[in-house]
Amino acid sequence: MIHRSTLAALAVLAAALHSAPAMADTLYLTAGTVGTPSYLYGMDPSTGAIGSGSLLTDGAPFTGAITGLASGGGSIYATAGAVGSASYLYGFDPADGTSNSAHLIVDGGTIYTGNTTGLAYGGGELYLTAGAVGGASYLYGIDPGTGHTNAAHLIAGGGVVFTGATTGLAFGNGELYMTAGAVGSATYLYGINPDTGYVDFSRLLTVGGDPFTGAVAGLTFGNGDLYIAAGALGSPYYLYGIDPATGIGNSERLITYDHTLVEGNITGLAYVTAVPEPGSLALCGLGWMLVVATRRRAQE
Repeated sequence: MIHRSTLAALAVLAAALHSAPAMADTLYLTAGTVGTPSYLYGMDPSTGAIGSGSLLTDGAPFTGAITGLASGGGSIYATAGAVGSASYLYGFDPADGTSNSAHLIVDGGTIYTGNTTGLAYGGGELYLTAGAVGGASYLYGIDPGTGHTNAAHLIAGGGVVFTGATTGLAFGNGELYMTAGAVGSATYLYGINPDTGYVDFSRLLTVGGDPFTGAVAGLTFGNGDLYIAAGALGSPYYLYGIDPATGIGNSERLITYDHTLVEGNITGLAYVTAVPEPGSLALCGLGWMLVVATRRRAQE
């Protein structure tokens, strides 16, 4: 039989759980064109609906060319720069879009000026892919605190160097996931060993049973799934959920803002997992302490 005092403590716990604010995971996307202000939007991954938006600022509205987006350590990281000019690594506060760090990307003491194609965060490290179609692609490890590279690997598999068109990078399950393909042709999902750059697998990306041939604007990993934002400036954008084990799409949603289709220029996608607020954790902890204490008292 459950003691009356234990039931009372369980009621306290239930009330604490009920009063704790619901936390939800968020997909962040950036949008804007070079020379005009860029914005950071928060989106519900289950619906594709945007619920918040902030101007990206770095002392002034950010107007650079964003080439990659990733989340980690409480920040949204973005790479920006054009081929032949210096590339920068920015950290932005997801709450208001203000920059909290800016570093030149430096590789072996030299400012990096190559073609950045993807950015991902995992295990306290940033990973960056770079290369042009027809040329070798590389995987770099980047220190998020300095912007300096600490590793560089050729992306290759089966003795063949990867030379395709990389369109996105994400980290999950200890693996790097990379999408590659040109608009109008089939897109493939690659698994990349983050320590070596070796291609572990490649899978055809399919949606609704057909090969995916759209324009990938962003790739990220969260809650066991890969997410792809796809579309082109002036046309609707879609959010796809992809099974990382098979490359098969498991959801398709239009991206909307205030019930209006998003047709702006999406430049990156990053998944942020919700973290309970300290107050919520304290309430739950207090409830469990009461349950344990009353059970011990009943046993005595």
